[in-house]
Amino acid sequence: QHVFISTTNQDMTDDGLEDYLNYRMTGFTNMTMLESGVYQKYDKTFAKLVVTDANSYYNFRFFTLDNKLVTVEFNTPVNDYQKWEDVSEEIMDSLCFDEEDIKKYSSD
Repeated sequence: QHVFISTTNQDMTDDGLEDYLNYRMTGFTNMTMLESGVYQKYDKTFAKLVVTDANSYYNFRFFTLDNKLVTVEFNTPVNDYQKWEDVSEEIMDSLCFDEEDIKKYSSD
């Protein structure tokens, strides 16, 4: 099981996340799409992509920070994915950006 967080120099706005998500989805042609979409949390826009292939389960979140794209990825072997699916969702749902977000998350 691995969690990766990467930032890029790629300019990105919240309005561009849906197009970016659609672009990323086209790269997963040999994978099974479990879930995708754009949603709001803590007044922040996120794009979500969950896919599997014969070997791995991937749970991605994409968002912007200072007008740059940030990617968070959780992956695990597909044989273990059901054991880690809820954990990966908890990790992704716990992304907070300031103390107010942490208070909101803690009260959920």
